[in-house]
Amino acid sequence: MSYSKNSNNCLNQNQPEGISMAVPMKNGGMKKSRVIFYVILSGITTGLGALVGAIVGQISEVIIALCLSFAARSNVIYCIRRINTRI
Repeated sequence: MSYSKNSNNCLNQNQPEGISMAVPMKNGGMKKSRVIFYVILSGITTGLGALVGAIVGQISEVIIALCLSFAARSNVIYCIRRINTRI
């Protein structure tokens, strides 16, 4: 079976996130089976978020703009609070 280059990229796109989760958990003494379970669980939530985003994105461009503006506002508020607590 041969795969195109794009399908291989799709399969490997979450690899760095999984590694960044798995290495500290394994070094902390967690069992391999639990590490694998938590890494897979985090990948499932990414897939569900992409599915919901695809469904919501098909409604209209206004909905996409509202979602992005809400995300940007939340990020700005979080950054401001972090800066204020460090002063």
